[in-house]
Amino acid sequence: GTADIPLNEHGRKQAEALHHQLVEQGLQFTRIYCSPLDRAIETAVIATGVSREDLILDPRLREIEFGVLEGSRYELENPEIAAALPEQLRNFGLDPGRFVPAEGGESLQDVIRRTGSFWKDVLKTVSPEEKILIVSHGCALHALLFNVMQKSDFKEYWSPLFGNCELAEIRNTGIVPVLGS
Repeated sequence: GTADIPLNEHGRKQAEALHHQLVEQGLQFTRIYCSPLDRAIETAVIATGVSREDLILDPRLREIEFGVLEGSRYELENPEIAAALPEQLRNFGLDPGRFVPAEGGESLQDVIRRTGSFWKDVLKTVSPEEKILIVSHGCALHALLFNVMQKSDFKEYWSPLFGNCELAEIRNTGIVPVLGS
């Protein structure tokens, strides 16, 4: 969610592993767009080796706002935790078309709209020769891909599913995994 929590040690290790992969592959970026949340900024700095000042922070890349459910432990892999989750959060992961935000929260349509606005602006300013990096969060990145791939079916919201610190390339033919932890 949007709680501005720091990156944990596991996240730091994932970002460091990605940094080593980027160095090995010789991948560098002309622009790095990043969510303004601290955990995304720290990930971008560790993974790329650039300073915070070199990042282009954009609030449209922040994670979904869960409202009163912000900070809930979300773990679908653990059946006990998954069974105790409010229906809204279960639907968020398992049936996004039925996801209804909690009080004060954002809908997936809201996240798709704001990431779509970001993507349209990027397309206006970035040349085809540039390699850009977008550092964000799971739901926001999937919303961005919903726009990029021009999806309309929420059954495809989490597809392709990718993990933390996974690098994928957006091409005309779709999303291509490149590096990941």
